[in-house]
Amino acid sequence: MLLPLVYKDTDLAWIAGFMDGEGSFMIQKRNKHWKSPTPYKWYHRPCVSVSQVEIEPLEHIASIIGSGGINLNTNKKVHELRFHGKTLRNLLPQLVPYLFCKRTQAELVLKFLLRCKYRGKKLTKKEWDFREEIRLQICELNMKPEWRRKLRIVS
Repeated sequence: MLLPLVYKDTDLAWIAGFMDGEGSFMIQKRNKHWKSPTPYKWYHRPCVSVSQVEIEPLEHIASIIGSGGINLNTNKKVHELRFHGKTLRNLLPQLVPYLFCKRTQAELVLKFLLRCKYRGKKLTKKEWDFREEIRLQICELNMKPEWRRKLRIVS
């Protein structure tokens, strides 16, 4: 078992500033392509992504964190760096204190990760609802303010 990486404060502060501006914290709802004991067609996957036209800052973040895949989104002409699961379990507890704009989203992803440590087991309705509620809370926080206002007026 690998020991968790401990990052420098200056690196965490720089990454947090970058993620506050260009990052996205989310719980993805993905279609299952395998048989499992759970009756749900979807599964939840925590993800943090950061996009940038220039690839160099993303390569720098990936080198500091020690993982992450960079892809080119040809439609938007931007590079995107994504982190999942184990990387987030190590990174987020150290990164959250440095975040400002997206701290709440990061805390919700961390809450999800701390509670949802197992994979492939049958989920109870209560557990599924917990995961979906966290996902929906993050979705609402990630909405543009004008969309949030419209959502509140309609509901």
